[in-house]
Amino acid sequence: MENNERYDPVQALADAAEARSSALALGTSPRGFYLAHGVAVALLILGLGLPSPWSLITLGLAVAGLGILVRWYRQVTGVWVTFTSTDSAARRVWAAYAVLLIATVLTALAAAAASERWLIGSLAAVGLIASPITGHFLEPLLTQPEAHR
Repeated sequence: MENNERYDPVQALADAAEARSSALALGTSPRGFYLAHGVAVALLILGLGLPSPWSLITLGLAVAGLGILVRWYRQVTGVWVTFTSTDSAARRVWAAYAVLLIATVLTALAAAAASERWLIGSLAAVGLIASPITGHFLEPLLTQPEAHR
């Protein structure tokens, strides 16, 4: 059925803004998501310095945990927010987090090669803390329309 009525431009903009706000609200992460992500990252880093078979078990738990987190987020929100689907402010936060994690993992690998297990524990603590801190800054950028201006 065709509708030949004119769509008021002001109403169209209001409808678009409302749709955007609704979509942004969907992206609100589940409570505890970033803390659980930090635990998975910490397990990943710890696994790099443990002897076999503990390293494989820990790395497996970390990878499984990250997979469960993706599924949990998608079940709760109905969406999956990616680096390319966000604005530049959120991309900067994600990029900074990625640089920190890459540096942490590379340092953990070097520490494991040098048998400096104490350093791996410290790096795991960085991974544990970095995710909730990142979430604190990232979440408003993903869920509040005024943050995108």
